[in-house]
Formats: sequence, C-alpha cells, structure tokens
Amino acid sequence: MTRSALNFPNPFTQTDINFNGAGDNTIVAGATGKQTKVFRLKLVVAGATSISIKDGAGTVLDGPWAFGANQGIVLDFTGIWMPPWYTTLAGNDFIINSTNAVQVGGNLDYVQS
Repeated sequence: MTRSALNFPNPFTQTDINFNGAGDNTIVAGATGKQTKVFRLKLVVAGATSISIKDGAGTVLDGPWAFGANQGIVLDFTGIWMPPWYTTLAGNDFIINSTNAVQVGGNLDYVQS
C-alpha cells in the first residue's frame, strides 16, 4: 500500500519500479535545472542479476550489487535530518541498470528540486 492510499502527508513523490529488460532503465526522468534526490528505495529481483544505480547514462552512483532470485534491498527513509541516498546532477535521469533481463520491481520516494 502506498502512503497516498493511507492519506499520509508526504513531501515526496513515489514512483513504481517495474521493468524486465537488461541494461539502463529510467526510473525518474530528469527535469531541466533540477536534481533528483532519492530518499527511499525498495527493490526486489525475480532472477539472478547485478544492479547498479546511475546518475544519467554515465555515472555509477552505487553497485553493482549481485542478487540471486527473489532477493532485494531496502534503503529506508529514517528522518528529516537524513540526506538523500542518491542525488543526480541537474537534468539527469535516475537510472537502474540490470545486467540480466529479469523482472525488477519495487518503488522509491524522491524529490526534484
């Protein structure tokens, strides 16, 4: 259940992660002059793959993380004093790269500013 379904006040935008292609998968499209700041990430993979988090098509922010089937990770939001887990350069897409064509799902909370 998403926070919006609970009518919980939320300064973040939440988006789903849902892809099954290998390579770069844009999760949040860049906005001109704005950075994307990711404060929460939940990710589950259906099959073995390595995952990298990227700032646009070039810069790897994290990873690669090797996952087996039905494994995942949660990078949770712990409070207003916490900096974002990831920040892109202004205008860049937030990308998740998967080395194999397996189902990847989850969601993330972010702000563009």
